[in-house]
Amino acid sequence: MLGLSPVPEGHAWLDNLVGVYLPAREYLGPFEAARGRAFDRDAWIRVLLARFPAEEYLCQLAILNHAATLVELTEPFAERFLERIAPDAAETVRRAMAGGIDGFRRWFLARQLVLRAMRLVLVPPPAAAGAAPDPALEASLDGIDPETAAVLLVHLAGDALCQERQPGEARLCGTAESLAMEMNANNLFNDRDDNGDLLARYRMLWLDYGTRLKKYTPRLPPADMLREATGIGLDERISLAFAYWGYLQGRGPGDPVRVKAMAAEAMTIPRADVETFLGLFSCTPAALAQELQQCPRPWQMRPLQARPLLRLGDDVVVLDERYLVERVTRGLYWLVHDHEKETHGDKARGAWTQVWSEMVETRAEDQLRQMAPALFGGGRAFFTEEALQAAFPRTKNCDAGIDFGGDVVLAEVVSGTVKVQTRELADAGSFVQDTERIVLCKARQLYVTAACLLRRPQPEGSPVKVPPTRIFPVVVISGQYPVNPLTVRYINEQLTAEGHRPDGTVQPLTVMDLEELEGCQALLQRKGRTLPQLLDARRASPYRDAAFRNYLAHEIGGQELGRPGDVQDALAESFEVIQRLLGAPGTWTPPERTGR
Repeated sequence: MLGLSPVPEGHAWLDNLVGVYLPAREYLGPFEAARGRAFDRDAWIRVLLARFPAEEYLCQLAILNHAATLVELTEPFAERFLERIAPDAAETVRRAMAGGIDGFRRWFLARQLVLRAMRLVLVPPPAAAGAAPDPALEASLDGIDPETAAVLLVHLAGDALCQERQPGEARLCGTAESLAMEMNANNLFNDRDDNGDLLARYRMLWLDYGTRLKKYTPRLPPADMLREATGIGLDERISLAFAYWGYLQGRGPGDPVRVKAMAAEAMTIPRADVETFLGLFSCTPAALAQELQQCPRPWQMRPLQARPLLRLGDDVVVLDERYLVERVTRGLYWLVHDHEKETHGDKARGAWTQVWSEMVETRAEDQLRQMAPALFGGGRAFFTEEALQAAFPRTKNCDAGIDFGGDVVLAEVVSGTVKVQTRELADAGSFVQDTERIVLCKARQLYVTAACLLRRPQPEGSPVKVPPTRIFPVVVISGQYPVNPLTVRYINEQLTAEGHRPDGTVQPLTVMDLEELEGCQALLQRKGRTLPQLLDARRASPYRDAAFRNYLAHEIGGQELGRPGDVQDALAESFEVIQRLLGAPGTWTPPERTGR
């Protein structure tokens, strides 16, 4: 049930893609009740925080955050925790994790809770006036070790992340507005691109597509604008992020997570560049605490997103590895964006957004071109906005299309991303605006182009000789937008209200991102699956209303998916550069891409 809206039995999205985390009250409540005490979340937090320094807690939480990325990494921490807490509390935890409380299995660690626990450490809840530590509670925590205390703080953070549905609240996406936006914020927070794909994609964008601009002329080549804005080159930045990220990958229970700023002994990156890098992406506990003061809401993570590294003297700790990788790939656009605005004014900022949009659009068009069928005599059955404009002047045409002979895929590329209010504040009004800007206005262009291609007869110069049997409209997003059954329902409702209902010829709208498009490329290269075949199969699958990556994971399972040839080449080039700058040639090879 979602907001008292029935969900079909066996819904794959809920069964396989939505987890329930373990809050402390589920086991500390009975533990306290058995001893004649009421569970007081803030009292537990205050007693725990007094046991160890903030730096110790942050290091423990960093390794727990790493463990939260995979179930197999979490299990050793769960077993150690259960061995160290009171037997009756441990039994309750085991029952909860097995689904014995309400039928839903609990996740022992969740990334959101670990990051909120970091905020608890740095921004403790205010003590009640005249409140004194409970001697019985203090006694129950005698001898606790830092790791167990950190896990308790994670679960205690979960107790603060609840909200009540308000009677009569507005509806959105077919359910209660607050629930819909909670699911969307969760979707955005847990959205994850493959690290190797990110490294390769953004290397290509900055170093290749940034040199192929035709519509817009940047003030400097984009890679030079990035160096000017940040004071460090792309290769040095990626290599340092890899060094800190790589150190964390080998850590387990009881292992240290602090690594020296000069992370590799044979590293050829100058100390000055290291300091520049850390100045951009790291923070001290005091500075982080000050920033987090302003972030009381459950999804407000921007200080950690902006600076995912902790600086402790000459040591560095990766607080969040996902934010680290995203910051040095997807987030580089914003560093130039802000620099242009602050240094050269809003006009320069606007010019940069146009340049970036062209880079992204060219990349997506290249991906689509590679998926188009080959034509006799050379070339591919791919057409661009310019070809459409020549055939259908005075209409708003889409960016690109592919003619598969009967089936036509139309694509509109958008470089936008959701606003902070959608991602961090779960604001419904902001989500509605984002959907209009990122999806709906692009979908309208697709439907205009579809109507043009369905005219009989087709005009001279049309990219199709006869109207297609089926048209597949696709919006390709380079940023973030939450795609799940709730948002798919909302999009379909809005388009249907405007008269854009799928009719068998024009198929339902698909929203995908650049990584999902790369997955389609890989399936064509590895298994011969064409884009219309994939779009058709997804519509018939249990994941037809989930993100396209969820369908791809369902389709491929744990099999090797691989990467498209150009992505694999760019990743191999990145690894060569990383190894050279870190003084470790031949140490690492790019991992294979698997379906998840």
